[in-house]
Amino acid sequence: TTHRIIAIEPIVEQYNVTREKTSKFNNVETYNFALSTKSGPVEMYVGKSGKGIQGMGSSSLLKPTRHKQQFPEISFDVKQKINALKIEEFCSTNDVQFVDLLWLDIQGLELSLVEESSDFFKESVNLIHMEVSRVELYDGTALYAEVLNTMAKFGFRALKRRVGRVSGNCLFQNQKYKAIK
Repeated sequence: TTHRIIAIEPIVEQYNVTREKTSKFNNVETYNFALSTKSGPVEMYVGKSGKGIQGMGSSSLLKPTRHKQQFPEISFDVKQKINALKIEEFCSTNDVQFVDLLWLDIQGLELSLVEESSDFFKESVNLIHMEVSRVELYDGTALYAEVLNTMAKFGFRALKRRVGRVSGNCLFQNQKYKAIK
């Protein structure tokens, strides 16, 4: 079976790199927008360090706060106007009924997205690989303990936790689908 892979990247420069690097794979679809709690045009703080796309992985819809202290090599001198979509809007438009693995790395907005679309996540998502933080790198970021507690309330159990002093990642499984192999 061929699996459908959907790659969403809001920053134009990173999107172009993603599209170029995945163009030879028939099962990869690329989209240029941001997942968010609301749909519509927004401004994104664009991270930058060095040449090309370096540092752009730190770009966020949220204003950087302690990010500058933790990662001083990354600046946020530019904003980029982009389009944002709620996840259920994207999925209904693109015939996505079930997501086996969602890699959610949206720089501080992860938990807000899950909370805003909790019914969708509870019913339609098996695994979520989510970036988490112990430090408020962006304004309003939910911190690690709150993420764990809220995900548990929504029926997701942390299978893997790789979180350092500042940030890291967790893999959560929807307990509704834990028998899926």
